Amino acid sequence: MEESVLEQAVKPFTKWVGGKRRIIKKILPFVPLQFDSYFEPFVGGGAMYFTIGCFAKQCYINDINGELINAYCQLRDNPQGLKERLRTYIYDKDFYLAVRARDRDPSFVTSAPLERAVRLIYLLRVCYNGLYRVNSQGYFNTPFGRYDDPKICRDELLDEASAYLNQVPTEISNVSYSELIDKMDDNSFVYFDPPYMPIARNSFTSYHAQDEWDDSAQAELARFCQQLDSKGVRFMQSNSDSSAIRKLYQGFTIIPLSTHSTINADPRTRHKRREVLIINYKPPVPLPPGTYRPR
Repeated sequence: MEESVLEQAVKPFTKWVGGKRRIIKKILPFVPLQFDSYFEPFVGGGAMYFTIGCFAKQCYINDINGELINAYCQLRDNPQGLKERLRTYIYDKDFYLAVRARDRDPSFVTSAPLERAVRLIYLLRVCYNGLYRVNSQGYFNTPFGRYDDPKICRDELLDEASAYLNQVPTEISNVSYSELIDKMDDNSFVYFDPPYMPIARNSFTSYHAQDEWDDSAQAELARFCQQLDSKGVRFMQSNSDSSAIRKLYQGFTIIPLSTHSTINADPRTRHKRREVLIINYKPPVPLPPGTYRPR
C-alpha cells in the first residue's frame, strides 16, 4: 500500500480504544494488494475500514457492540439529523453525567436510534480517554474527561465518514464474527482487531464487565482463523506479543510491531509495547527481522 492510500483515507468519526489510526502506517505494508471483499468483524472506530475498504468491491463491517453499530447506521442514513442533535450537547460534567445515566432508564433500549447514536458519539468525545466501558449491569461508567474545550460536533469528520459509508458498498452488522464465514471466500481479506490477550494484570480485555474476552475466547478465535485458512480465506489479526498468542497461532506467520499503549487508566503505566500481526498469506513486502514463520 502506497503513501497515497493514507493521504486519501477518511478519519474515524469517533474515538475507540485500541484504534489503529496511530499505527496504520506499520500495518499497511503487509495488507494484500488485491481483494474483492473486505471484512472487519471487530470494526471499532474503523481506521482500517476507512483506509482500505474503498479498494474492495464489497465491505462487511461488524461489531458485537450494538450501540456502536447503531451509530454507524445513523451516520450513514441520517448524518444531518446526527449533527443537528450533537450541536445541542455541551462540554459540562453535570450534563455529561446526565447523558451517561440515560441507560439506567428501562426505556433506553427502545429509545430512538438517532438519540442513542448521538449519546454514544458525545460520551466517547467527552469521557476519559475515549474509553467505552460498561459495568456488570451493562451501564456506561467511564468517568468525565478533562479536555481543553473539545469540539463535540465535528461536521467535516462526520460528513466525510458518512459519504464514505454511502459510496463504498458496505454491509453493516451486529452479530458474532463466526456468523460471517459463509460470506467469505478465497477472494476475501479479513482483518481482525479483537480485545488483546492480556500481558499484565491491569490490561484492557473487554468493553463489558460481564463479558470478559478471556483465554477461551482467544482460543475460539484462533480455531476460527484455522477454519478460514482451510477455506483459502486470507486474514490478518492484530494482538499482543505474548507467548500464549504465539502458541495459539504457531501455524501462521507472526510479525512483531512496536507500538505505544494508551489504554491504561494510569498514564504512568502507558508505555511502548510489543504487539504482533498474524497472517496466513505471503505479504507484498519482505518480512522484517524477528518474524516467526511456520515450518
